[in-house]
Amino acid sequence: MGNSQFILSGLLGILFVVFIGNLEGAAQFMRELGKLSQSSFQSAIPGLQLFVLAFSGLTEALGGAALAIYNYWDPTRVIPATINEFPYFSFLFADLHPHMIGLPFTVLLLSLAYNWLRQETMRSRDEAMTRGDEEAKESGDENAAAEVELSFLTSNLSLPTH
Repeated sequence: MGNSQFILSGLLGILFVVFIGNLEGAAQFMRELGKLSQSSFQSAIPGLQLFVLAFSGLTEALGGAALAIYNYWDPTRVIPATINEFPYFSFLFADLHPHMIGLPFTVLLLSLAYNWLRQETMRSRDEAMTRGDEEAKESGDENAAAEVELSFLTSNLSLPTH
């Protein structure tokens, strides 16, 4: 795996965890753009009508038409009569909740689990250095990083949260 793939994986992780956790905000924005549209486009394909009207409305908005005020509470009420907070909402309002504090540890644990499942063999770094096997050296480096991450994770999980 090249460095560009690692960077892309990291950026996709950020995108999914932070922004795509709840798409209702984006859907609300697209619906408001669609209301500005002068088009009478109709489609039975799910989402196509909304996308076309939103794009048409975007051209109107860029031309100077006023958008409706964004109702930032609606995306937290995806299921009626409940509050469904999502990461971006908590970041936006600096609303630090325990589930936000635990999010980096969850992502770290998932990445360690993925790394563990992905490795075909677990070789020690000393064995790799002795043989001079480049692939084994990389595996040893990954194992060393995983050991550091696990020690960090276990030390933080032992702290009281009250």
